[in-house]
Amino acid sequence: MTPALLELSAVRARYGGTAGGASVPRGLDGVDLTAQAGELIAIVGANGSGKSTLLRVIAGLVRIEGGSVRIAGSDLATHPDARRLVGILLQDPDDQLIASRLEDDVAFGPEALGLPSAEIAARVEQALGAVGLGDRASRSPRDLSGGERQRAALAGVLACRPRCLCLDEPTAHLDPVAAAAMRATIGRLRADGHLVLFSTHDMSEAVHADRVVVLQAGRVAADGPPSRVVGESAHLRAWGLEPPPAVVVAARLAWDVRMRGPRPLTLRALAAEVSALAAVQARYRLARPVGQVPPPGPTGGGGAEACESGPPATAARREDPPPVDGGLILCGVHMAREHRFGSGREAPILDRFWLRVAPGRCLCLLGRGGAGKTTATRIAAGLLAADRGSLTVDGVAVSWPLAGRRGMPIAVRSRVGVVFQRPEDQFFGETVWEEVAFGPRQRAWSAAAVRSAVASACSAVGLPSALWDRSPFSLSGGEKRRVAVAGILACAPRYLILDEPTAGLDAAGRASIRAVLAGLRDAGHGVLLVTHRMEDAAALADDVVVVDGGRVVASGGARSVLSETRLSTWGLEPPPAVALQWELHGQCAKGRGAPAEWEGALTAAEAADALARAGVTFAPDPRTGCTDGGGCG
Repeated sequence: MTPALLELSAVRARYGGTAGGASVPRGLDGVDLTAQAGELIAIVGANGSGKSTLLRVIAGLVRIEGGSVRIAGSDLATHPDARRLVGILLQDPDDQLIASRLEDDVAFGPEALGLPSAEIAARVEQALGAVGLGDRASRSPRDLSGGERQRAALAGVLACRPRCLCLDEPTAHLDPVAAAAMRATIGRLRADGHLVLFSTHDMSEAVHADRVVVLQAGRVAADGPPSRVVGESAHLRAWGLEPPPAVVVAARLAWDVRMRGPRPLTLRALAAEVSALAAVQARYRLARPVGQVPPPGPTGGGGAEACESGPPATAARREDPPPVDGGLILCGVHMAREHRFGSGREAPILDRFWLRVAPGRCLCLLGRGGAGKTTATRIAAGLLAADRGSLTVDGVAVSWPLAGRRGMPIAVRSRVGVVFQRPEDQFFGETVWEEVAFGPRQRAWSAAAVRSAVASACSAVGLPSALWDRSPFSLSGGEKRRVAVAGILACAPRYLILDEPTAGLDAAGRASIRAVLAGLRDAGHGVLLVTHRMEDAAALADDVVVVDGGRVVASGGARSVLSETRLSTWGLEPPPAVALQWELHGQCAKGRGAPAEWEGALTAAEAADALARAGVTFAPDPRTGCTDGGGCG
């Protein structure tokens, strides 16, 4: 048997912040793990379960308090040079990019190892080629897109020639195109014989690993192939994880493991099962075969010809929003100059950009990385002045050119609040209470009014009083975002702008943020949501605007835009229900059964309900105990 490249035995480690002087330990508590070269291992678990700590321990960045870590047979405690066999990619690539030229950044590690110049040059060229950035060698890392920076940081790791790679949430902040490029790079590294461990909250990514390791409270709760670990939705939810869409749909359709084996983990596999069931139903001439009513096309048609023509351009459109007074409106916005923010990244250009956020509705702004989303939200919040165009908030208009936010009428600034991608970037207070009270105090409200605003805002986002004396920096990712939202709500804005509010959060954190936003929308707030997670858009959006290259390329009701066949051309992927619908159409084209009636389904739950209405169920027939409708042969 091939010796293990990585061996962890009873590893204990911790790190933590402080809360009112008390330690808040998080880490590992007796972790055992063995891995071979050439394996791809997904590390999953709720926020705070120990994923990042585990990867940092393997990389030698966190000192262990007990147990042992062995790399290629060498104990890290007694052979620290063994750390050279491990490379780590942190969640934020900007934490690892230090030089003004990409090739110099990638060369930093080999230079620190004292390698000859010719060897360094060869390694830089090979590493940049491995991540697909060979033509960017002379560029500044700050001029690259988010996905390119992530791969640039990985190139710097690869140049040191590690045998084991630890990747911490490598796709969490990437758009679908950049995430796909990163997954392809990871696949090549695995094929080249690297041991790759990556942490993720996306179970749709975990299903493609060789093994899935689940951490819970610093312990290994499960370790095995995706079919065994990810296929059981009840276990995943108990661990604080969200099952992939295919597992959700199969479970709601009463998939019977005893009769049919493990549940399908991907939408393609699920579509094949549904299509096979359709063929069985047709064979036994059941009363309502799958696909009796295909989804409506652009003209609402049906029949076999609709199936053969491929997926429809749109699904059923939601009812147009009723007329309302006011709204946050950007009109004819043009941004031709370069602006730089605190991160040093270049803002995209906007060209004749527009959007409208109505009170009591959620508008999702979608687009690939670098399309102009963040710039648009900063202009909408009054944090950035455009070259020309206008911003109107409840009838109060601002036209550009304008000398920055100082020229913004108070009626505009007071009605719009913004939550950044990184909530830490807008924290000022030493405690949660001080942070949420910061805005109201700047408006010279009375002490009683401040207390009332803070209590109301914290209650609205679900921040218990037990956290009010904690440092906001010591909280979990989901709690930090709730603090950031509460700090904005305390100022009583009518419109909220949120940039990737669920990125990097576990299932519970995402569900919590979604619930908060839905509640704010239902309470009459207008919500502008920027996200790469199509599940968030499917669950929350009333209206959708897609921006590509700084221009609006699609807009309308969520059910219309999110089922567009052109999503991929804009760097987006469809929501789960739409992706499953398209997969079923693909199976239909192969003669394996037509899709069911969808009625504008967007989420996995809506897809399952649509299939159930069409008569699809994987439960055994109560009369025969069989799933094939034919007496089990």
